[in-house]
Amino acid sequence: MTSFPKRRPINALALATMLLLTTTALSMQRTGFTRVRFPRGRTTMVLKGSLLNNASKEYLLSARAGQTMSVHVTSPQGRAWFDVYPRSDRSGLPDSAEDTKDWEGKLPKSGDYVISVYTEDGNTRYTLEVTIR
Repeated sequence: MTSFPKRRPINALALATMLLLTTTALSMQRTGFTRVRFPRGRTTMVLKGSLLNNASKEYLLSARAGQTMSVHVTSPQGRAWFDVYPRSDRSGLPDSAEDTKDWEGKLPKSGDYVISVYTEDGNTRYTLEVTIR
């Protein structure tokens, strides 16, 4: 008769703990979108923030087809970058709207657009300037 070693309950507990910590860490990195609303009569917004542990920050704003959007990001040592894309279609704008610090373009459709600010160099502060006209 072959005997199998008994499984220890501690292994299941360790696995459950590891999964819980992984899920918690992932949820802390992405907290959702921050809605940007331009005050009446204004076409430019300046947003400031910090990125920790190579995280990203997503901004969501509404615009109409044919409008021109300009986006510029600055950060110490140039550590912050951004992507711009329609919320419904990540590939909806030219490649020049990805992995950049400056972008301007005519918007192809009306709806929500995402500006995703990120860093791959640890922690950084940033200033994001967005203009829609």
